[in-house]
Amino acid sequence: MRVLYVVFVLSIFALIWTAVAVARHVRRHEAHGEPHTEAETLEEPATVSKSDSE
Repeated sequence: MRVLYVVFVLSIFALIWTAVAVARHVRRHEAHGEPHTEAETLEEPATVSKSDSE
């Protein structure tokens, strides 16, 4: 039972550490430039017409 408690505590610490790391990463990314909007990430590639490729 003691081993189960240790595993539980370690997993909680790992979860908290992961959440802090993600939050720091997001803050650092936002501090270096403007955050990407959803529209920028969902842009479709420009289509090339046959007349443009000739």
